[in-house]
Amino acid sequence: MTTEAFVETGLLSPVADRPARGIALIIAALAVLSAMDGTSKQLTADYDPIFIVWVRYTVNTALMAPLILLTLPGASLLSLLRVRRPGLQLARGAMMLASAIIFVFGVRQLPIAEAAAIGFASPLMLIALSIPLLGETVGIRRWAAVLVGFAGVLVVVRPGTGAFQPAALLPLISALTWALALIASRRIGNDDPPVATLLWSALSGLAAATLLVPFHWQLPSWQGLAVMIAAGGLYTLGQLLLIMAFTSAPAGLLAPFHYSQMVWAVLIGWICFGTLPDAWTWTGAALIIASGLYAWHRERLHQVAPQQAVSAGHSAAE
Repeated sequence: MTTEAFVETGLLSPVADRPARGIALIIAALAVLSAMDGTSKQLTADYDPIFIVWVRYTVNTALMAPLILLTLPGASLLSLLRVRRPGLQLARGAMMLASAIIFVFGVRQLPIAEAAAIGFASPLMLIALSIPLLGETVGIRRWAAVLVGFAGVLVVVRPGTGAFQPAALLPLISALTWALALIASRRIGNDDPPVATLLWSALSGLAAATLLVPFHWQLPSWQGLAVMIAAGGLYTLGQLLLIMAFTSAPAGLLAPFHYSQMVWAVLIGWICFGTLPDAWTWTGAALIIASGLYAWHRERLHQVAPQQAVSAGHSAAE
């Protein structure tokens, strides 16, 4: 679950105003999740991505389920699984699983930084999809940001040139499925408790991956299994750090720091695999990140305007 997922599900509400702590935690979380991506890329040299993601989900569920129950005294798995929108919960879990599997297929063939840059298109896809699927209205400025962002994707992917790799479409499809998962999160809204949504995502994803894994089963070496378990641990740690970040500072303050993941992706690609982004990737990534930040800024203004109008109305009434 990435930063946007925590924001979109409404899973977290800040209980303390400690911005510096929140920023440090989200940067650490993205470093950990980038390390997980690097570990996954390393594992793809010997193991099928579906098998890798299945182990990740198994470890994550085994760690997260007890932690959820420990933080909710008196709750039970059965009570948390009783939700009003089970169909949407299943769809959300399926989209999250698909996004994870497709992304691992992508990083098997692409540098991590390039895959990460393309994956940043997910928030822009969310804006575009919110119109037909949620009936939301998007202004011309946010549409312009979406178009600039997709231009950045084209710069990174470079279709129609000798540098084009079909594998570059995989992180783009992963971003699309992630955006669809966020659409499901918005449709769920407050109908189901956020913690229940987190648990449903883990369990439904694990169940779906378990149905797939017999067709991709491999007998891992002890070393390979240890690395896969470590990747699952990194994924869980990254989620916990995100939770701590968003309980320390408001989501609006932390959201732009999501793009620090590009820095970690570049460092891991360079240190572990000896790859650095070329000028085209840097240029495309800059366009995608700039458009994402501008779209976030416009969304913030869109949210603040009604609040200011309400406050002005109260002042006039007084």
